Amino acid sequence: MKTMAPLHRAQSETAEHVIGRRSSMLRAAAFRSARIVLGGVFLLSGMSKLHSPGTASWFLSGILSLSPQAAQAATTVLSGIEIALGSLLLLNRWVGRVALVSSVFLLASTFVAVVFASEPRSCGCFGALFDSRTDAFLLERNFGLLILSVLILKASTRRHEEESGT
Repeated sequence: MKTMAPLHRAQSETAEHVIGRRSSMLRAAAFRSARIVLGGVFLLSGMSKLHSPGTASWFLSGILSLSPQAAQAATTVLSGIEIALGSLLLLNRWVGRVALVSSVFLLASTFVAVVFASEPRSCGCFGALFDSRTDAFLLERNFGLLILSVLILKASTRRHEEESGT
């Protein structure tokens, strides 16, 4: 019987190692999937808006009382920010910082759409690709994207802590 105890302990440690490795692989796959989805949405939104900025410019002009030129410039800047955020997420660069900025960006854009748009109207969030409106779906979509962004931020922070040993 004494010879069985070390073997049983080794088997148990091996099983724990396998479970831990699978859990780690699952977390990594979820992190990668969330990063790709969020990055893809930002990249698509930015490129679509840059390609057809009319509705987004009109929306910004109306709710923020901007001149058409200022609204066009703001739309171009917002598109550039979205393209940069999406690209960095897809390239897996500065993910923690990008997730933080994307969370703030999503909160700010949702706040502007909800507070300043008294009734649902086209916002041009995806240019002419989709007729995106300031309605319940915008809230649901942005809330879902915000959850992804926060999960990416949390996972990125955990990874950083594990790599630095803190």
